[in-house]
Amino acid sequence: GFGIVMELLPVFTRKPLFAYRVAAAGMIGVALLSFFVWQHHLFQSGINPDMRPLFMLTTELISIPTGFLYLVSLGTLWKSKIRPTVPMLFCLGMLFNFLIGGITGVFLSDVPVDVTVHGSFFVLAHFHYTIMGGLIFAFFAGVYYWTPKLTGRMLDTRLGKIHFWMMFVFFNLTFFPLLI
Repeated sequence: GFGIVMELLPVFTRKPLFAYRVAAAGMIGVALLSFFVWQHHLFQSGINPDMRPLFMLTTELISIPTGFLYLVSLGTLWKSKIRPTVPMLFCLGMLFNFLIGGITGVFLSDVPVDVTVHGSFFVLAHFHYTIMGGLIFAFFAGVYYWTPKLTGRMLDTRLGKIHFWMMFVFFNLTFFPLLI
């Protein structure tokens, strides 16, 4: 999702990607740490309790390269002239939703919190803000950007903006109350 967004942000801000090398390092960091982060789903599975601190550490560590990717995106937006096209709206929606998912993920990376709220609406909301808010919004940004390039036919901008605003508003109306 961040790969798509960081590909599109320079197009619609008319600026080069801020700190490109940091973005590349962040992508590599996320890719490498993701091999170890999945284990945090096992905190409640009868896993050896002595292993929990290691899995908690790797889960907390992945927030560092992810934070780099987020800051690169914000740096690209800084003092830019944003064109509010449909792909750009989906990119901005992704950044907003992923921020909420990322902040809640920092709490959930901690074993005592994760054990306490395991199976709760808070975890459900975090998952959807991270996965759907991060990936699906980025996916639609890519669809609206690359479909005209692939097919040679422009998509309806008005319908695209209606699609974005309905999806953004109803997504947040659905999942934000679950955090409470």
